[in-house]
Amino acid sequence: MIEALADYRQDLDSWVAPSSVDVVEIIGVGLPTLQEIQYRSVRQLDCGNDVCVSAPEKLIPFGRFDLYGDETVAAVSASAYLGDKRLFYLNLEEYEDSTRTLVDYSHANISEVEGIEILLAAILANRPTDEIDFIYENMPTFDEITYEILSTHSPVTLSVRDEDGNETSIDKTGTMIKTEIPGSRTFALASSTYVFIPEVVSYQAEVQGYAAGSYTLRVERLSNGNDLDLVSEFQAARVTPNMIATFTNTGEGISNISTDYDGDGVVDEVITPDGEIIIDTISYDEVVKEAFDFTAVSTGSSTIVQLPLDGITKDTVLEIDFDGDGVVDGVVTSQTDIVTPTTFPEIEDGPTEPLLTEVLSTTQTSGTRVRPPTPLTATAMVAGVTISADEQWYYKELQKILEDIAELLALIEGQYEK
Repeated sequence: MIEALADYRQDLDSWVAPSSVDVVEIIGVGLPTLQEIQYRSVRQLDCGNDVCVSAPEKLIPFGRFDLYGDETVAAVSASAYLGDKRLFYLNLEEYEDSTRTLVDYSHANISEVEGIEILLAAILANRPTDEIDFIYENMPTFDEITYEILSTHSPVTLSVRDEDGNETSIDKTGTMIKTEIPGSRTFALASSTYVFIPEVVSYQAEVQGYAAGSYTLRVERLSNGNDLDLVSEFQAARVTPNMIATFTNTGEGISNISTDYDGDGVVDEVITPDGEIIIDTISYDEVVKEAFDFTAVSTGSSTIVQLPLDGITKDTVLEIDFDGDGVVDGVVTSQTDIVTPTTFPEIEDGPTEPLLTEVLSTTQTSGTRVRPPTPLTATAMVAGVTISADEQWYYKELQKILEDIAELLALIEGQYEK
């Protein structure tokens, strides 16, 4: 069967039209076009219950693109006919840039370009064809055109906005596509998505998760038609179903990537485009009032309040609505304890400086006993304070321990009631 297919392919490749038939080839070029697929092994994470562990590497297809094609068919393939012919090239990039058309022209609708109609009429009437706009008898060059290629490799979607609010994006199915940014393009390959942005465009990119696991973020530079250079790559980036990661390029290169894992609008992590975690500070100086969701552990007449990461502050006052009726039932005052790294020796790679944490307690005034994991809402009046990334990291570990204790207390209390 394989030999028969090879013979059939050879017959097709070697076919030529009868000598009495004139052959004309019109090839579209200037658009990012897939030239080859390369399989690479990339690092992965296996994530579940907010815990991620390294997983075996996985082979993922990566596309290699250049501008010698019409977005679907590569010029080297379109020009493969071996017999006598007249060959013309339509520069689709030049056409779109000059006409600023709202229609994206490519392989599927190339015959609708006005220059093609003029060319065909000239050929049929035996008129000159050398001065038709955007039509060339020799392959055009693309020395002055440079694209930035942003690609994400499952399970995320990618969208890009320019300074005017135009959006270019592609969803996980590869069917919901926007190309509002002038000169931009998209492409889908398996579970990978690609967005092509002209290098002169300043933009903000957003990566949204739709499942737990890990993704690869890759940025490449396409210049001179087919020169492809890797700018940055981040493998095994954690992703959650609610994750939103953002970065920008305003002409000075790719910025650091800010990631919000739980979709609450608060940045949980900042990394470089190559995946290096940034040790930075988060300032609450500009925060005046903010709502927090949290859980509370009942200890008789008092309640120990567990704040989320963005609730770490010193001199915090919380007004608490225990039953969600919009009426403040109690006020939490803060007591600040100094916790040193030696307090939790089982935690590896912790910070070397003491950590300021909050142990908050209050007497309930609503008469309703609170048991975990009952969600409560608080409005925090936050004083200006700066918390380091080390302190954030340590607080996360402390928070996990407190949550484990809360679950244990709830379990014990439930068994006691039975």
